[in-house]
Amino acid sequence: MTTIIQASGISLSEAIRSHLMRRFTLALRRHGDRIRRVNVFLGDVNGDKGGEDKRVLVSVELPDRSAVTIETYSPYLYVAISVAARRTQR
Repeated sequence: MTTIIQASGISLSEAIRSHLMRRFTLALRRHGDRIRRVNVFLGDVNGDKGGEDKRVLVSVELPDRSAVTIETYSPYLYVAISVAARRTQR
């Protein structure tokens, strides 16, 4: 399983990257052999305006070339990542 992480408007620190990889590895470990690639996009929708502006968009590519997409928003990036990982697990 390959994981690709992209960010826009957010500094992709090692702490964020580590948190994301840990959450998604645990969430998808039992499905690992059925997943080709996981694309994760992190974004800051509103910039400095505040609000529920941290966006996590996840696309999980399956062997038959279909994809499952999950999108979450939260004022806190770590929370948005954790929620997206839990939803992806389902």
